[in-house]
Amino acid sequence: MDGNLAANKTNISFTFAAAVPAGSYIMLRWRDIDHAGVDHGLAIDEVSATFTTTTGPAVSVSAPALALGTTPAGTASAPQTYSVSGSALTANIVVTAPNTNTEVSLSSGSGYAASVAVPFGSGTVAATPVYVRIAASATAGAIAGSVTNASAGAAAQNVALSGTVNAAGTPLVSVAGTLAVFNTRAGVASAFQTVDVGGSGLTAGIEITPPAGYEVSLNGGTSYSAGPQTLGAAGTVASTPVRVRLTGTTPTAGLGTSLLIRSAGATNQDRAVSGTVV
Repeated sequence: MDGNLAANKTNISFTFAAAVPAGSYIMLRWRDIDHAGVDHGLAIDEVSATFTTTTGPAVSVSAPALALGTTPAGTASAPQTYSVSGSALTANIVVTAPNTNTEVSLSSGSGYAASVAVPFGSGTVAATPVYVRIAASATAGAIAGSVTNASAGAAAQNVALSGTVNAAGTPLVSVAGTLAVFNTRAGVASAFQTVDVGGSGLTAGIEITPPAGYEVSLNGGTSYSAGPQTLGAAGTVASTPVRVRLTGTTPTAGLGTSLLIRSAGATNQDRAVSGTVV
């Protein structure tokens, strides 16, 4: 008998499920049923095996750490955000703050609590924003700990937190926003960029000093100055947009690198700047 002829072949397939630890083997065997007075023959050819793997529950986060900034005692900080997502989930993703000094929410303006749950739906969770802030009830000192993001069967993912709560009465200057690289042509002022500056518990106004080759505006661009400017006075200074731009009159080699933002008794909140004049 020619075993290579299709007419003389019988295709046999079988599917089974098994958990196979890494590095293990799967062994296949054929059992020859013994019939009295009959001598069986068996030929095996073209054996193939197809493996299908299944993925267990997984949770992922968009950032390993968040800086919550500085806030005075009794005042919640501005929220910072990261995203959490998941796949093959069988339960909600529970997001938990590390301690009573911090709180989490799925909305930037409300719903802050010690923990929140992200619904797992059909098992796949698209990137969902999580907002974290220093609680108004936080005690003075450094903020530490990690937000945990956990779901049944998945490895928990942590987001480390940092920040500071100033004791009541401590002057505080706050700055929101960063400055990208400035570019312009010689003799032409660059497009402006903005940082928001405010403060509380101040004993004097906030002095803002642009570096060489830059100028600032505290009045929405009505006027610019290359010299020191004072924002507000003692007490509380509401968050105010400060515009920064290159003057275009200083060559690249002569440009300064730090925008000074300071007030007596408060931690300096200087911001790095860089630019090019061609």
